[in-house]
Amino acid sequence: MALPPALMHPPMMAIGDSLYNGMRSATIDGQKTQGSPPALIARSLGITSFSVPDLPRPVLVDLENWLERLSPIVGVPLAVATIIGDLRESIRFWATGPANVPSPSGARAFHNIAFAGATIEDMYQLTAEKADACARELAADALAGGGLKSLVANIGTLLIMANARFTLAPDPELSEANPFRRRTSLEIVAMRQPRRLLVSIGHNNGLVDIALRADPAGATHLANELEARYPELVRQLCALPAAVEAIYVNLLPAPSAVSSLMPTSTNAFDTDLGRYFESYETLMCYRYGTYRGERLHEIDLEVQALNQRIIDLFKVRDTIGRVHFVDVFGRMKGIDSKNNGRNASNTFIVDGRTCTNEMFQANPLPGSLGFKAGGLEGLDGIHLTAVGNALLARWVLEAIAEKEGVAITQPALVTDSLIRNPPNAWSWALFAYRDIMRAQAGKPHNRSALEVTAVQHSVDIAAKVMSRMSLTAGKPPEPGV
Repeated sequence: MALPPALMHPPMMAIGDSLYNGMRSATIDGQKTQGSPPALIARSLGITSFSVPDLPRPVLVDLENWLERLSPIVGVPLAVATIIGDLRESIRFWATGPANVPSPSGARAFHNIAFAGATIEDMYQLTAEKADACARELAADALAGGGLKSLVANIGTLLIMANARFTLAPDPELSEANPFRRRTSLEIVAMRQPRRLLVSIGHNNGLVDIALRADPAGATHLANELEARYPELVRQLCALPAAVEAIYVNLLPAPSAVSSLMPTSTNAFDTDLGRYFESYETLMCYRYGTYRGERLHEIDLEVQALNQRIIDLFKVRDTIGRVHFVDVFGRMKGIDSKNNGRNASNTFIVDGRTCTNEMFQANPLPGSLGFKAGGLEGLDGIHLTAVGNALLARWVLEAIAEKEGVAITQPALVTDSLIRNPPNAWSWALFAYRDIMRAQAGKPHNRSALEVTAVQHSVDIAAKVMSRMSLTAGKPPEPGV
């Protein structure tokens, strides 16, 4: 099917997962997609036509808003009931209405088609039609039950499928006439032939397990996934039409620099990759876990080797030299104040707040601005804030400037609503939830029953979302496969 000329040869497109979708604190909506790294990159390059998914409301999960409702703590029972009602209504909105939720702008295609939770194989297997069928099936199961358990049983997968359906083919009817209905992300790119393509993928094939549950196997699962899934991704990327002149691939990040893994010891040792502490734990997690510092250093080295493996795979296939790499691993270690201590190059003072890669913490005391620590990543400890998005965009832009010799304007570092006004409940919810997960793992905890109830009914939903963002959590068979 020939596409309308307006859809052909855009200056830039982006594919991938949540880091390019713009997710923050396990939440994605139209405002967050506007602040995604690809959107910031487009504005810096003067690409005014770059479009992102204009999601009309948060897709199922709205963690920051939910936590705000938990303040004050005496209102927790009512807040929990309200949250459950919101979740049920959101499932109906996203997965039980017309074939697709209409785009508020009437868009039939976007330039940024990255969607949260995407895996490597989703880039060449998942279509809007498959996502639609899966979302409807999961929504029916969720709404058939009478309580919270049924609502959140498959909430992560449901969020991913509803988001993917809207992003890949924003057609309110998802009709046969839609040229993207049965097309994967890579097939859509091949059809539209952008001049420049941005790619961020691989995090949900094992890295989430390292950051959110301290998987004892470290990068082994990730390595197996890359070996099984990445060659086909490389093949299809390198087979794109010649009109796609440049492809920028983000390499995998450094696990030790992710906010969700925080030190539990003050004793540290130096390595070739910088400083590491004796022990770490997962703060915002879907399964509590710990690492010894030596093991976390080994895992960083394993991921670093996998990044070289990715480069080598492309070298074999990329015969015209159009694939370029963004060293996200090295850049993250360069701003790793959590492990190396704060200095001028790894801290970012924005609107009077010192932002770092530590876990996000709130301070409810008067005069504190509500913000206590962290600031590069949101409440889930893995997805970026506005400051983090701007830094990632800067790294990609520098790669583009180096390879293409174009002038760039670096995105400004600005705060977002989370940094400016954190939920007061987060001042206790983060550690209450950590203690809950410790207790479930057979370790002691010291929080009140009221805190346990509040957090278990709200933060746990976000943890279930992130649980789906790892292949070890399982993924239902795609319809028709």
